[in-house]
Amino acid sequence: MDAYVGLASAYLMLGEYGSDSAEREGAEPLAVAMAEQALRLDPSLSTPHGIVAWDLVSEWDWEGAEREFLAAIRLEPDQSQIRCWYSYFLAGMGRSEEALRELSIAQRLDPLAPWLAAGAPAVYYLVRDYERSVEMGLQTIAADPENENVYGWMCASYLRLGRFDESAEVCEVAQEYYPDWAYDAYEHAFRGEEEAALQDLARAVNIFPESGDIYWSAAEVHAALGDIDGAFRWLRRGIEEDRSQAYQLPGDPAWDVLRSDPRFAEILREIGFER
Repeated sequence: MDAYVGLASAYLMLGEYGSDSAEREGAEPLAVAMAEQALRLDPSLSTPHGIVAWDLVSEWDWEGAEREFLAAIRLEPDQSQIRCWYSYFLAGMGRSEEALRELSIAQRLDPLAPWLAAGAPAVYYLVRDYERSVEMGLQTIAADPENENVYGWMCASYLRLGRFDESAEVCEVAQEYYPDWAYDAYEHAFRGEEEAALQDLARAVNIFPESGDIYWSAAEVHAALGDIDGAFRWLRRGIEEDRSQAYQLPGDPAWDVLRSDPRFAEILREIGFER
């Protein structure tokens, strides 16, 4: 059973942080298969419930995903990784107070846990505590400069803070690790450099035309440029090509500029957030 749990966790991390979207998409079904096999052998295991929860997130089964997260916590309330996962889920869903509470528990249980290295900066970004996101990211980099998972969140947080001198380096590193996220275009958009942003974005789209990530990234770039119609066009494509990222629509600051538009409420209804 431990072998199945270990494999499931490894595939889940690859599915979340793999070097390209094809690698991530290929890993996720393997993670779920290993988790389900582990649960067939022992339904009392907590981690597989968390992995199944992430699969349900990709299926837009928000209630089912939360049930699985809570089942995992009931089975092992002192498991820091599950608390961190649940915090990340809650932050994406826009439930900031609950997300911070779960993150605090995870940090208290295991303050040096590797999943908190990127998980904490991500949660703080999603709840709009950009200073804290940067602070936690810097701590991670000081301990492990090769931790590629943290740079994207730091890039976005620096840009939200308008700290462009500091954003340049981390956005460049994020771009190297995740080239189909077009961090260079995102940075140009925040600086108000529309032509450069669109040129960098077009280049990324040409290089990664099949990547679901590039559609979400393009939507964020157009939103940052204030091109609302363009943001909605790319957002629609992102939702169609990569369902797994839709859970962050209620919470991600990238979409704040779209929230007052009736089209955003329509999208939320379509994916089951508002009925």
